[in-house]
Amino acid sequence: MAGTNGNGGMTGLSPERIAELMAGRARNVYKPKLTQFVESDEAGVDPREVWPLEFKDKKASALYQGFRGVATEAGILVSEENPEGPILVKRQGDEVFILHIERVAAQATAAA
Repeated sequence: MAGTNGNGGMTGLSPERIAELMAGRARNVYKPKLTQFVESDEAGVDPREVWPLEFKDKKASALYQGFRGVATEAGILVSEENPEGPILVKRQGDEVFILHIERVAAQATAAA
């Protein structure tokens, strides 16, 4: 809780409280974060690592569904209906990754 310190100055929120508040709003940030990824030059990201305030405490199922949902809505998710979609949301156990298929292919080609 914010308040004042003994010198009349303001004290801020604790890191724990900030993380709690940010985790509660993750539902509204999937689309902006996916957009940020698409506009970057990254081949793939781990959302919990890249955006820890928003996603650190999110369950893998929530992350997977959230990012798949906004990618599907945007028409960019790789699927049977959209095999040319550039974005793949992949879940491996408790980990979720967002991959840009064209960039992954370019990295694989460059490494070969």
